[in-house]
Amino acid sequence: MKLRRITALLLLACLLAVPAATYAQDAGAVRRQAISERCQSIRLLLDELQRRDLVSRTNLGREYESSVRLFNAFNQRVRNNNISAQPFEQLTTEFNDATSQFRSAYVEYDDSMIKLQGIDCQAKPGDFEAQLTETRNLRDITEGASTHAAALAGQYRTQMTQLQSTLPDQAAKE
Repeated sequence: MKLRRITALLLLACLLAVPAATYAQDAGAVRRQAISERCQSIRLLLDELQRRDLVSRTNLGREYESSVRLFNAFNQRVRNNNISAQPFEQLTTEFNDATSQFRSAYVEYDDSMIKLQGIDCQAKPGDFEAQLTETRNLRDITEGASTHAAALAGQYRTQMTQLQSTLPDQAAKE
């Protein structure tokens, strides 16, 4: 009796799993067909995205370099005034690490984008789809690294505001 129930449950599970697996295969085939049919427009979109990403990365890299110079100059001023610069120096180090992670993540993403553009999406839509998924993941990692660097810059700014509130007011001295 128990064996019949187990067999019936297994048979039912198999019957339910087959349509789901077939649907997943059909959805994949539909996606690959759409990729193949829209290959030219996808390529144009990827080219535009790569150009925009290059400009954004360049501008962001310059902003990071400028921020590091300003952070280091401020750290030096704090040390010159015999105030503990340790919290600022720690955030500067973390910010440097975050910007390095951003650069590394961007290089991986850009390499993946170049590889994606090298795949003939009309002839090999499955390969294209797999590479597209990897490229999207690397783009998300790049964005996460950028967000992390921005958060550290915000922490540095907060630290500066806290330091300013502990300093004597210059207007009271005059």
